[in-house]
Amino acid sequence: RRAGRLGFRRCGNAASSALRSAELPPAPFDAAEGLAGVRRLLAAANSANVVPAQLCAQPAAEDFLSEFGDRCTGLEPDQLKQLLVEFAGASHMPSTLWDGGLAEEVPRAMDELPDLQAVHVALLLATLNLRGAGIVLQEVAEQLQLRAPDLTPAGLAGAAVALSQLGPWHSDPPPGAPIFEEVLLSLERMNPRELTACALAAATLGYEGSIFWQQVHGALLGCVRQLTPRHMADTLLALATHQLCPISLMEELQAQLPRVIDSMEPEEALTCGWAMCAMLLFHQGVLPRLLDLAVQSVDLELASGEAAGAASMQVNQLRQIALALELEPGAAWAKAALAPETWTKLRALPRVSADDHAEGQAAEAVVEEVGTLLAEDDVSFTLSEVVEDLYVVDVAVSGSGPASGQRAALVLDVDAAAFAQVPQSPWTTLKCRHLKKLGWHVEWLPLQRWDALDEEERLALVQRLVPGEKGRSA
Repeated sequence: RRAGRLGFRRCGNAASSALRSAELPPAPFDAAEGLAGVRRLLAAANSANVVPAQLCAQPAAEDFLSEFGDRCTGLEPDQLKQLLVEFAGASHMPSTLWDGGLAEEVPRAMDELPDLQAVHVALLLATLNLRGAGIVLQEVAEQLQLRAPDLTPAGLAGAAVALSQLGPWHSDPPPGAPIFEEVLLSLERMNPRELTACALAAATLGYEGSIFWQQVHGALLGCVRQLTPRHMADTLLALATHQLCPISLMEELQAQLPRVIDSMEPEEALTCGWAMCAMLLFHQGVLPRLLDLAVQSVDLELASGEAAGAASMQVNQLRQIALALELEPGAAWAKAALAPETWTKLRALPRVSADDHAEGQAAEAVVEEVGTLLAEDDVSFTLSEVVEDLYVVDVAVSGSGPASGQRAALVLDVDAAAFAQVPQSPWTTLKCRHLKKLGWHVEWLPLQRWDALDEEERLALVQRLVPGEKGRSA
């Protein structure tokens, strides 16, 4: 405990020292002085090896950021963009500043910036994971779509990526159609990086244009021999996300994978292997090589820590792959071809989190209403039940489903659009498939769809979760 107190004291002393060296301007100050103060503040955090979020949470820093929020109306468009660049470099945006006045100035600045700089602003917002300001982000999306006819191929790719990373969107359909219409007109001018980025963005957004996908698949097939490892990973992830897998394209991608595997980073190999499992592609000459490399991508110590983030996600992706190899009959040959040490590592991966269940007030409201309807029928159920130490079932009903004694799972999907017919992420695709393989009757429900259901449709959904003799009449 004494060592912990000393560490905390040293950390606090470092933050105080960094704050003094930042020489924040006293109020009142103008927008330019505020921008200069932010630069000194973040530079001081870097020099003192202090986490920017911790330094920005110091009382004096919060007072400065609050005052700066009031003065954001004085920022020139380029100054606002530079401010976002500074915080993106620090991987942190203080809510005191963002909610205190900066957010509402973003649309104004974008409106006055040239096209590519406006796209850059949208990408910076995505990098900073600024998803909370719904009205602001809707205005950002509208500006990107209005500019679509004037964007270069690189600009179109950037705009598409920004929209896909700023979601999930609650509009039906989500934004992006004008951008993807322009992508179709620019396919011949797009390089592999731009093309694969647009494909992944469209899949993430759930864009359904059949002509778009037909032509994009053709363009990808035409340049598949030029794809780098990163492009290959993005392409496979796009196909696995949208669940559109043209045979000719898939065969050529699998034929080209051996060419690039040796040049892949472990994270790229993991993405490729994970996407292939989601599409039930267990190529015994490719998947084992990908997994040999992918197991090197995980830092178990980091994944188990408080700031797990991407590391814990990678562990869970590998655990999904391992479960697929065990449950899918078509994976037997690929599993047999794995190096013994790779399989041992896959099976030994620890549980780092099981938090894939739907969260937030909207999800809680749906779970509460479903639970109320089940309780009225005296049906036994549990909430947030963990399965295979990996998946969380939002509502688990005992002894239900079409088969007598079969358990039923309600899986809420916060990412899928209300109109989606299939999950729009490989994680949820694999989750639903694995639960079925484990004997569950699965009801998959996009969270946004619940509000669109009338009372009769909601009762029918709940009826599918309960045993036949107790089921409600729709």
